[in-house]
Amino acid sequence: MCKQIIPLLIAMLATTAVIHSARPERFSYKGKTYQVVKIIDVKGSDVTLRTDKGEQVSVPVRFLSFTLRDKAEEFLKAKNAAAMTIDGIASVDARNLELSLMQAAREGTAIKRWIAGTVSNESPEDGILIFSSSTALPVKFDRKGNPLPQNRVKKSAIFIEGVVLLDGSRRHAPNTLVEYFAWDTGERVEIKSQLVPRLTLKPQDPKALFGERPWTNSDGKTLTAALLSIKEKTGQFQRADGSRFAYPIGKLTSTDQQLIEKAVQQRLKKLKSTL
Repeated sequence: MCKQIIPLLIAMLATTAVIHSARPERFSYKGKTYQVVKIIDVKGSDVTLRTDKGEQVSVPVRFLSFTLRDKAEEFLKAKNAAAMTIDGIASVDARNLELSLMQAAREGTAIKRWIAGTVSNESPEDGILIFSSSTALPVKFDRKGNPLPQNRVKKSAIFIEGVVLLDGSRRHAPNTLVEYFAWDTGERVEIKSQLVPRLTLKPQDPKALFGERPWTNSDGKTLTAALLSIKEKTGQFQRADGSRFAYPIGKLTSTDQQLIEKAVQQRLKKLKSTL
């Protein structure tokens, strides 16, 4: 579905650009008058325009005519819509999300989740059940009163939709509106025949990529150790006696490197499945 929508939105952007160029609009800025044939970009409070003379002019939106302001707003909507990727996450947030997920997969750390919703009246003793829903998120509107896309990433945490079990929280009265930032343990617990994600407020210990096993480098030398994590292409290993050492992954045999990459990708796939 997403793959079908994005080309359509890109086409909308192209159509918008044609519309802008079809009807030149006049405006004045710092004593000069311009004929605008196209809106090139809108960033923050500034808009970049192309004039009938081929010039590019960047001006604050507030200096535009009402007609050009409306067109700039339409352009920005189309631009933002085309930038949306999965589940309402904007492209910039999505890139940060991919980096965070890859880091979590390589380092064995948990991903941070954002919960917003109401407390269930059937919470178990070891935690609270929360109905996390996008309806609990604040809705922002543009100048014409149209709702803007909801943000799904906040403070580097990814919003989670549905029922979740949260450990480490104080008790709340049923139907209380709450908001939390927590770590996804990756566990799913069964509550009334439903598998529910278990989240916690307590920082999670990293999970090793591999337990003890023999690793061979390109010189044919072998060492038995657990691979705890990978940071900047360097593996953090631990021997049976508990001592740790760092070793570049690129110096291992291609077979070992492929094994590690497969494990990282499997962990990454599992992390993505929880979104």
